[in-house]
Amino acid sequence: MEDWTWRERKMRWRLQEIAREEERKGRKVWIGYGKIRIDNQWWRWDEVEEVLRDGNGNEVKEEEEGEIKWRIAFWNVAGLGNKDKDFWDGIKDWDVMVFSETWVEKKEWVKIKEKLPAGYKWEIQMARRENRKGRVMGGMVMGKRIDRGGIENRKG
Repeated sequence: MEDWTWRERKMRWRLQEIAREEERKGRKVWIGYGKIRIDNQWWRWDEVEEVLRDGNGNEVKEEEEGEIKWRIAFWNVAGLGNKDKDFWDGIKDWDVMVFSETWVEKKEWVKIKEKLPAGYKWEIQMARRENRKGRVMGGMVMGKRIDRGGIENRKG
């Protein structure tokens, strides 16, 4: 799974999200590459529309009206400075993102800030060096979509 593309990882995360929801409903679930079996019925992932479809092309019905769903990502990114355009485009699908092991110091934050998608409130915990010549360690970046209410930022 480590050599998967961003798109393949995103597909896998979405299938796992669906599987968790179906398991909560008491259904038996099995995940394969680009497909999922729910109670002995196979569903295939439509990469273009990013939805599940059965053998007849019918789409899986999502949550009921009025139900609010958040898409949350927590990812050990192993450095933000080395991410490509697909990464920056792909993170726009999430409502809340927390990136750990960013390795971002104050001087690099200016460059990274320009790459972060607009429409989010971004906060950072800078990475630290244990000694002057060592590499930076740690660091976190959190972003919350501005147009989604319901979560208060609390420090402490």
